[in-house]
Amino acid sequence: MKKLYISALALLSLVFSCKSTDKDFLIAKDSIGGIKKETKAFELKNIFNKVTDSVSYNHSYSNNIGVFQNNKLALEISTFNRLDSTSTIKSITIKSEKFKTEKGVNLNSTFKDLKDNHTVSKTTTLMSIVNLSVNEIDAEITIDKKELPSESRFVTADVDQTQIPETAKFKYFIIYWF
Repeated sequence: MKKLYISALALLSLVFSCKSTDKDFLIAKDSIGGIKKETKAFELKNIFNKVTDSVSYNHSYSNNIGVFQNNKLALEISTFNRLDSTSTIKSITIKSEKFKTEKGVNLNSTFKDLKDNHTVSKTTTLMSIVNLSVNEIDAEITIDKKELPSESRFVTADVDQTQIPETAKFKYFIIYWF
């Protein structure tokens, strides 16, 4: 009986500890995990201390900060001012599928997942990519034109959402805070 009680207690603590870490990877309006729109560069190490291996500041040549988990780049964070630890965050490029919206959309999602769960506010076509703006989470999701049918790949005119296959995968998932 005592072993059963200890096993149940261990299982409950595992379940609750997993639930609490879900917030560490949640993409929402004005936040990603513990990062808020007003977070300063110097605060990042404290925010990610428990869920990542390291935070790497590459201020010498850019204003990018890398957040690594299991020795893989999980987030690439750009600040407004280079070499200023009090600068706030301009953009976050999501490099790990662990970060996802409340509705489950992440870097490995498809266009169908996105349109079924979020509203695409604007579609912008560039030479080799299609950018999808999702204002409800301040995101811009990029799909490579290679994912499109051949008749849509080589046109310079804007691609309509109906021309994007539901199976199209994301190339980039970026949060912008201007």
